[in-house]
Amino acid sequence: MFKRICYLLAGIGMISVTTQVAAQESLGRAGIFLRLGVGGRALAMGRAYTGIGLGPSATFWNPAGLSATQHFQAEFMNVNLPLDRRLNFFSAALPVNGLFTFGVSWIGLRVDNIEGRSFDTAEPDFTFGTSQNAFMFSLGKSISPVLAVGGNVKLIRNQLQDDSASGVGFDAAVKLRPSPGLSLGLVLQDIGTDYRWNEGFTEGVPLTLRLGAAYHVLDGVLLSAEVDRTNGTSPGVHFGMEVRPVDMLPLRVGFDDSRFAGGVGFGLPFSEHLLEFNYSYATDPLANDPVHRFSLVLSLGSGQATSRARPQDVPRIGTDRRGRPPAEVPVQPRRPVLYAVVKVNRLNVRSGPGKGFRRVGRVTKGARYRVLDEKGIWVRIDLGEGKYGWVHGHYVRLVKK
Repeated sequence: MFKRICYLLAGIGMISVTTQVAAQESLGRAGIFLRLGVGGRALAMGRAYTGIGLGPSATFWNPAGLSATQHFQAEFMNVNLPLDRRLNFFSAALPVNGLFTFGVSWIGLRVDNIEGRSFDTAEPDFTFGTSQNAFMFSLGKSISPVLAVGGNVKLIRNQLQDDSASGVGFDAAVKLRPSPGLSLGLVLQDIGTDYRWNEGFTEGVPLTLRLGAAYHVLDGVLLSAEVDRTNGTSPGVHFGMEVRPVDMLPLRVGFDDSRFAGGVGFGLPFSEHLLEFNYSYATDPLANDPVHRFSLVLSLGSGQATSRARPQDVPRIGTDRRGRPPAEVPVQPRRPVLYAVVKVNRLNVRSGPGKGFRRVGRVTKGARYRVLDEKGIWVRIDLGEGKYGWVHGHYVRLVKK
């Protein structure tokens, strides 16, 4: 599997041609703000995020990835760019009864202090600003454990001095998980997207194709690669890596075309929730100046404070998460006894169904554990001695007794 991933990354690398020129070409076309990228994690990994497509920013990178959302999540980013530009991003994702995940997001770009002249003069006669906004409504759904699909409907509203424009556009996305640790993403962005100005002029936003891959090489080490192409431009190539020496402190590095990127994250669990701070550093492709970005992600019901969670706090078999005795636990319907067989060399066991929960141990390849519960892609297993833990369902095989 690792060799196949190496071949894939090498193949993407061979596609790279004049990547700096490609970035400049894309920025000069309509709908620039729809291609700048969002989210501290994704930007720190060189924009190689289509194959990952997790979290609230999946509404932008790969809406099919929303299908993996287990709890309500929201993300916000505000950044000042060179040349008096300001970019805002907000996104929220909510799973609906395990059927699909609904997302809503806003991308806004504003440019101020644009100089206006009536004649060829050294001093401007006036200054003005322009704003571009897109409101996106997203759906992501798992079709099978291997395949997920998603899409966006976007409403666009632009303002330039006294002129305004509005329009609509669409995105379509697919995410594949052909084997444990490997995910592939394909996105068609801005299908038929255009906006019409009040003076009757219509601008078409060029179609963008993005293809990405991500692979967990080792526990806590994630590699990603991506190639994209906007109609009328040369392809761009992106690489990223994330290393987690500590679960709540990921380190990230990447290359956005030929430009270096990097960053760090910090997770702050509180109660059963998680607050994540993500920082990214990159070079602006238009002004060639450094840009520092910060984003904030809130996950409700997917975190646990490590300072307050101890091994003896893990609920025992016969009690629920609140530690209630069996008489108070609602009776569940009988179901076939299942066992989880570990498929990878080492697999983290967590205190809850999500990567934000504390790691309580590890299990090894071939080990067999009784399944106690399932929640989304997470499986709760019996660790023995009255303790249990949660493992990622992609890395175990469920078998009947």
